[in-house]
Amino acid sequence: MGESYIVREISEETKRLYQKRYGKRSPSTLSTQELDDITTEAGKRVQDKRKGRLVE
Repeated sequence: MGESYIVREISEETKRLYQKRYGKRSPSTLSTQELDDITTEAGKRVQDKRKGRLVE
């Protein structure tokens, strides 16, 4: 598994979290902090999934 696979996985998780939280709201209307929070949470969720701690 390369680094690009992990980045893609985090990107997909970020999209899922964004849709879950904000629905149809345009990403351009979010603050930098809100975008950072979503990306950080997605990264943590991907790590937890890989370690087997997160089950949806």
